[in-house]
Amino acid sequence: MDLIVQANALRMALQFFDGKEKIENIIPYQPQKKPMPKEGKINLLPRAKPEELGIKSEYLYPLIYNLSHLPELDLHTLQILVKGQVIAESYLDGYSNNRWSITHSMCKSITVLAILILIDQGKLDLKQRLVDLLDDGNVLTPVTHKDLTVRHLLTMSSGIVFNEIGAITSEDWTKDFMESGFRFEPGQDFHYNSMNSYMLSYLVKKVGGLNLSDFLKTRLFTPLGIEVFDWELSPQGIEKGGWGMYLAPEDMAKIGMLFCQKGVYQDQVIISQELMEAAMSGQTEVPHSFGNYDYGYHCWVSRHDKSVLLNGMFGQNVAVFPESEIVIVATAGTNAVFQQGEYFRYIRRYFEGFKPAEQPLPENPEAHSKLLELKRRPHKLAPQDVMTNFLGAAETEKLNRQYFDGSIYEFETGEAHNVSFVPMVQQILRNGYSRGLQALTLMDENTMVFLQGDELLSVEIGFDQSKLNQIETKEETYTVGAFAAWSKDVEGNFVLTCRFSFVETASSRFLTLVFKEEELALEFYETPGREMIYRGLSNLNEELARTKTLEELLVKIEEDVLSRRVDQLFNPKSIGKLRK
Repeated sequence: MDLIVQANALRMALQFFDGKEKIENIIPYQPQKKPMPKEGKINLLPRAKPEELGIKSEYLYPLIYNLSHLPELDLHTLQILVKGQVIAESYLDGYSNNRWSITHSMCKSITVLAILILIDQGKLDLKQRLVDLLDDGNVLTPVTHKDLTVRHLLTMSSGIVFNEIGAITSEDWTKDFMESGFRFEPGQDFHYNSMNSYMLSYLVKKVGGLNLSDFLKTRLFTPLGIEVFDWELSPQGIEKGGWGMYLAPEDMAKIGMLFCQKGVYQDQVIISQELMEAAMSGQTEVPHSFGNYDYGYHCWVSRHDKSVLLNGMFGQNVAVFPESEIVIVATAGTNAVFQQGEYFRYIRRYFEGFKPAEQPLPENPEAHSKLLELKRRPHKLAPQDVMTNFLGAAETEKLNRQYFDGSIYEFETGEAHNVSFVPMVQQILRNGYSRGLQALTLMDENTMVFLQGDELLSVEIGFDQSKLNQIETKEETYTVGAFAAWSKDVEGNFVLTCRFSFVETASSRFLTLVFKEEELALEFYETPGREMIYRGLSNLNEELARTKTLEELLVKIEEDVLSRRVDQLFNPKSIGKLRK
């Protein structure tokens, strides 16, 4: 079975490498991204001034200021809690604490809570073998997978080869997981693989009798006051477990508080302290290249103190410091992987070994007022936050009247295959690829209309602050914050720079429009994704090249060719002609 999965991965990789043809799905596309439901509510946590809980406002100000100005981070939301109360928070224009957001791998640390509850109930044991729990009927599995246990899944030490690429190349994840070969004997090493988390989700259904979402709703989310969430499903209708969950930052904080209090939430025991302490202890040593953490039961455990990290790619993080009762929740759009990047250095510098004063501190209205200025942060037209040379309000209004006049610019299909309103990283994660930009219309009311294949995407743009739009594409609904500003280039052409923030995801699409008489030059950029996808394709390229069975099929892609192709995917350019 590994050979089939590898062959499908090769087919997908070659499409990315090719650049001449439209990218096609290996397995059927399944729309899953839903609009956030109107029913239910985000139950807010109590707020307090930092001084009330023993921390100076002036201590937190430089932390939040510096994090919000890190060009590689693109910080979307940030909350700092002490003893269950929010003492500082910061949100980029368009983002919010009470709108759900993708968690990516952060939700692995939620999936594990279901497993711990089942263990507390006596329905599951860490030493139980998967072959005994699943009974999949495969006559070889009891022999080949006889040593694989629940604990191996929890500690990322299963050694299974079948991995995340299977999400876009396989239609039966459970079968392919249980028929996969091993990188090493179970328990012998650490290898991060989100399909371990998927199998835990499958076990919840098998052992607990309910899908993961339904199981957690009654046993975890209701006691924590979490009403609004969603979890994407595998082709078999099982929650993905290790990714695909949407949760508001306010509710992510509640999960962090449960870890902080070792299974207790507002005096109610949800999970036994013994199990939570085991989960939050280093169970598997992790290579230092990942960062400063080892691995517990589906959470990262600091090597330096007793803090733990619930970590999702692109900057979705809940950092928990039990000794000081501090929880830090962040969502972002960074390319840093695992615990790398400046964000973690700042968090460690400020909170490792730090303890708030035991008694309230004197109030400091001036310092607290300054801290509150960071609560709502202005729009950023680029991760580097370059806001110079943009035109003022009067000229902006004049240019909007001049150019948003119903003009239609048409693009040749050949050069627009990779040009799309939807960020490429989202297309890859969704396994749904846009057909390419064919036309762009600049309507009145500062509205852009993108024609992509048979889709018309209409986006209203704000020039003072982001305008929030509901965009439907490929049967999915996204909330998109749109903001733009005018400038002039060195040749005297008017330039419109836009940011389209897909605020329920880590992704933002940046678009520069240069107006040249009867032509419109477009340059697309997005964050995050380019560097991570490059690394992923490069690793896949190397791995497939080493696969002897496939070596005759694969001509190894040179690194410079790969780099150029990734640039075409993530930084495409196109010229549109004004329709007369």
